[in-house]
Amino acid sequence: MNSEELWQQRTQDDIENNKSAIKDHELRIRQLEENKIRMELQLNEISKGQIELKNLMYETQKENRKTSELMMTKVTDTLTSTFKSTINTDNNIKLTDRKEFWGIVGTIIGIGVMIAQYFFTK
Repeated sequence: MNSEELWQQRTQDDIENNKSAIKDHELRIRQLEENKIRMELQLNEISKGQIELKNLMYETQKENRKTSELMMTKVTDTLTSTFKSTINTDNNIKLTDRKEFWGIVGTIIGIGVMIAQYFFTK
């Protein structure tokens, strides 16, 4: 082999090596693209799950708020009827002198503060 043929052979070998390297790179790129698509699908599923979870939490809070309002209405009605019955009884003791009155007033104030904290901390 002369130098020209040797040069052509080396060039041909280099071309084959480059083609092989290009194919390897193309395979890697294809794998990376497939992985990227899979990851995007997983992220979309995660986002969808988070949205569903947020909606569930919102609905639960909404139901809890309704339940709290109903409970407060019942407590208020019960306390009002208790006050009315206490006032309507013909006792000689003043209503404000009774420990029960101040206990009920304290309870109402405490519940009011808790509800206010709940709504203002959101």
